[in-house]
Amino acid sequence: MVSDMGLLSWFSAYAERTPAFQSCLTNSLYALTLPSLDMYSSVVAISSTAQVLDVMRLMSEQGVSSVAVVDEDLGTLLSAVSVTDIGKV
Repeated sequence: MVSDMGLLSWFSAYAERTPAFQSCLTNSLYALTLPSLDMYSSVVAISSTAQVLDVMRLMSEQGVSSVAVVDEDLGTLLSAVSVTDIGKV
């Protein structure tokens, strides 16, 4: 099984041995023109009191793999939750 942490570790080690790859990793996200990176889109967020099923439904409807979690009363950012996080529950 490949985990996010395993991939990050591999990328880091590979970058140390491969200068061309290292230079790619030092680019800004915006410079990479990733197809999924839309700098002008809204952040998908949900209240910290939402049920897990609601979060899953929101991710599916919005086509995202993570959402911001905000405090319902203060409107402040508490964290983010991803599909991987939910899979661990």
